[in-house]
Amino acid sequence: MCTRTKRRMVKRVRAKGRKTTNAYHYTPTPRLVSRLAFELKMTEKLVRKQILEERLYLLKEVWNDPTITAADV
Repeated sequence: MCTRTKRRMVKRVRAKGRKTTNAYHYTPTPRLVSRLAFELKMTEKLVRKQILEERLYLLKEVWNDPTITAADV
């Protein structure tokens, strides 16, 4: 019988064999974007852009790494 931990380890090893990385990219929910757009009186496109810029700034500050780009957010 296989434990849950064993299954996860096997799954991780198989995933590593594919030579792909599972990168996490945050996407704000449409509900949040529309609420912020209404409150800030901005377009939804500008709100998404502002969220991206602020996340990029915070990532650079937290990790102290100037090489972090918008593709990493």
